[in-house]
Parts: sequence; C-alpha cells; structure tokens
Amino acid sequence: MQTSVFHPTLLVSPADLFRAQGARLDVLQARRPALVDMAEQAVREGMALIAPTVWIGVLEICQGGPDGLLLENGFTLQSAYVAQKTAGAKQLALALGTLGSLVEETSQERLDEDALQGLMLDSFGSAAAAALGRWAADVIHALAREETLEVSHPLSPGHVDWPVDQGQPQIFSILQPEPALIHLTPSGLILPRKSFSFVMGMGCPAGAASPCEECHLRQSCPMRCETDEHTTQR
Repeated sequence: MQTSVFHPTLLVSPADLFRAQGARLDVLQARRPALVDMAEQAVREGMALIAPTVWIGVLEICQGGPDGLLLENGFTLQSAYVAQKTAGAKQLALALGTLGSLVEETSQERLDEDALQGLMLDSFGSAAAAALGRWAADVIHALAREETLEVSHPLSPGHVDWPVDQGQPQIFSILQPEPALIHLTPSGLILPRKSFSFVMGMGCPAGAASPCEECHLRQSCPMRCETDEHTTQR
C-alpha cells in the first residue's frame, strides 16, 4: 500500500460555520445580522490560517472475521464494529486529515480577548475540518466508482463500539502520517484538534444504512448527513 498525500482547497461558508454551532444562517440573518458579519469575518480570517493535509490509503482485505480485519502487508484492524459495517468489502480505505494548528491557536487567543470572536473562529475550524473530511470521503467514492464498487459510510474512532484509544493508533500505524503535522496523545486524541480520521469499506453490499440512523440524536442533530450539500472542491 502507498499512502497518498493531498493538500486540497476548501470552500467554507458562514452557513457552514453556523451549522457547526447548531444554528441556521437564514434565521440569524433576520434576527442577528451582526453575527452574520462576524461569521463572514471569521471565514475570511480562518481561510488564511488553515493548511489542509489529507492522507489516504487503500488496502486489500485478506480476511474478515467477527473481531476485525486482516489486511494486506500484514496489517490488522481489530474492531468488531468496523468488521460488521464493512462485511463483504474487498478493500478498506483509510483517511486522516488536519487543518494544522494555527487556526485553533489563533481561536484560543481570540477567546482570551473576545469570547464571541474566538467562538466564531473556533466554529470556522470545526466547519472546515468537517469539509475536509467530506473532501476525503469524496476522493474515496471516486476511487470506488473507477472500480464500480459500492462503499460503506465513513466509520470513525469514537463510536461507542470503537473507542479512540483503540481505533486511532490503528489508523495512524497504517497510514504513518508525518508526526510534525499530526500526532496522537497517549489517550488516542488527535493533535491538532481540527482533524479527522475514518475508514470506509470498498466493495460492500449496496444499501448500507447511514451512521446517522444509528444515533439517538438523528432527528435533531444539525450535523446530520445531507446528500444535497457539498462545501469542498478538488
């Protein structure tokens, strides 16, 4: 397996920023237009602070079992949750990405000076990290389409059945990203914080349910998966 490294250009809007806060742009435009101006300023500032980097690798699945996957080159991924959700897949795609540390460092400085401005910039970082994750998922979907393969939904460490201290080290050990850009704490948390990781099965049976359908917040969550919105570009 060869890990590919990308530096995509993201598109992030004030609507994305407010969605990360659990709010709606149209409502705020009518009630709090000054907040919309602050969000636009946060987007402009934030875009100059991010350095998006994504690592993607695809491995053949040699054997699947109830407790995990045996992958090519001797790699293993121990997770009953991933094994269940990628059952029947031929390959496993792994993705890891970060915006770099500057946006979160700057947002923390803003929080100390002006809580609202700091919150806006932090929300921009959350929205941009989500956009970067969608960009990576789109790349994997494109790879799958080339082979006419169905894919699973992204599966991330932090699920109740796949804790971060188990899942993150496995993803990092396979993709081996540059430690100066992204690394793990002893508890399995990613630093910089505005980062993501996930895996996707390629060659899965069609019709797999969205992970949102398994969540007890699925009816009210503002981050629920939307199929008609994309805020990234290649």
